[in-house]
This record gives sequence, C-alpha cells and structure tokens, in this order.
Amino acid sequence: MGNYLLQFREDSVVRKNVFFDKHRTWILYEPMDCDKSLVLAMNSSFITSSFPYPSPLFDLTHQMPLSSHLSVRY
Repeated sequence: MGNYLLQFREDSVVRKNVFFDKHRTWILYEPMDCDKSLVLAMNSSFITSSFPYPSPLFDLTHQMPLSSHLSVRY
C-alpha cells in the first residue's frame, strides 16, 4: 500500500494520509513465443469461421460418437 503519515492534533483527532506508490512501468501483457501465437491464431480463426455456419461442426460432433459406438464389436 505504501507509506502513510499519522498526524496528531491538539484536539486528539488522528488524521491518516495514505500515499500510494506509483509503478514506473506499465506491463499490459507478456510477450508469447511463436508456437503459442500460432496455436492462438489457428483456434481463433477456426472459431470465427465456424460462427456464421455451424451446421458442419454439429454434424461432425454428432457422427463421432455414432461411429465410435458402431465400430465396437461385441
């Protein structure tokens, strides 16, 4: 929190002034390496491109459990 100053007056009132420390540098983000930025770009482009027409994604997620269930032989 920083330094603070207590002042005592003659009428026994305590006044406290708080001084907050200011940071000298602002770090808004930490830089990431090339592999992580590539994965982030691929995921965000996939999500953005599948947003207007999500039907193929729904069909794919519907067919995956059906195909795994049908491929098991008892």
